Amino acid sequence: MARGTRLALAAPGSVTLAEDRIAVDGVDLRIGQHTRATLGGQLGVTALTDALRLHLEGPLAELIDIGARSGGAEPLAVRGDGTATLDLAIRGTLAHPQPDGSVVVRSPSLAYGTLPPATALALDATIEPTLITLRTFEAQWQGASLNAGGTVPWRVVLRSVQTPPEPGSPPSSVAEWLNALPAEPALARLTIRVRNVTEAVVKDFVAPEQFENIQGGGSATVVVEADRLSLERVQATAVLDGAWLTLAGVPFVEDVPTRLRLENGEARIDDFRWSAEGNSIVVTGGAGLAQSPPSIELGVTGVLDLRVLSAFVTGVGAGGTARANLTASGPFDNPEIVMVRSRMSGQVAIT
Repeated sequence: MARGTRLALAAPGSVTLAEDRIAVDGVDLRIGQHTRATLGGQLGVTALTDALRLHLEGPLAELIDIGARSGGAEPLAVRGDGTATLDLAIRGTLAHPQPDGSVVVRSPSLAYGTLPPATALALDATIEPTLITLRTFEAQWQGASLNAGGTVPWRVVLRSVQTPPEPGSPPSSVAEWLNALPAEPALARLTIRVRNVTEAVVKDFVAPEQFENIQGGGSATVVVEADRLSLERVQATAVLDGAWLTLAGVPFVEDVPTRLRLENGEARIDDFRWSAEGNSIVVTGGAGLAQSPPSIELGVTGVLDLRVLSAFVTGVGAGGTARANLTASGPFDNPEIVMVRSRMSGQVAIT
């Protein structure tokens, strides 16, 4: 047993630890309930002709659970079907391993927590000595289609897991591997495209009577760069194009593509200009996602049709317009909303 995961040999195998190499012969492991791993070959202080080879295959949910426990984290609330397969050959040396292989994931349905499941999930990635390439990532979620591709250099992965050395201690194996890598590539890059987004994405998050008052559509493209795998080191831009929204019969359309930016843990609105029946609405500000708790600071100016209230509040019927100039700031889950020089003409009925 290792951190709550059962390991069992399917047949006798051997592991040899020598001064100049690690050699494995015929190790066939059953991991957990349904995962299997086979390992053979060798890796040494100097380059050897025989690579160290690993084949790992098992249910996706179980592999995620094993990975979380091995890192000391609580099991993740992942449920669903599907498998993941890793084929890896490691050449080079112990100080500078050169991995080469592939990762394939297929899942007809995979859900996290209480969120609706993603379906038709397919991931294909190649592993090379200097980087991991995400060749294909496709999935369906609430009627929307998502596809992504990009690269993650090993330099970015190793920087993310490297810990500061103790004074006077020799370099760690991670530091030696990092120092042996070329200076470039040094940035992870990922492009995500989301198409056919409709009001269905919010169906499970709003009351049925409110959902009846919401229609929408559009697409989005997100470009992400990072030199470490942490929120504070991520730089990203998101562009919504051709987006439209109807709330309680009031149509909203983009005047220009909406642009959002993430940098140093701060999400900012670069451009948000929509109109509703000829009335312009502008939103500025952003959110501090790396803070604890996360906070927002937004400003909204423009003319709002009061009919949209019924899309958010049950039992409210309204007519007329409100010339709004308001700010929202504070914790994300409980911001303070202040109205500045705002005027309303119309009527509100509460039932």
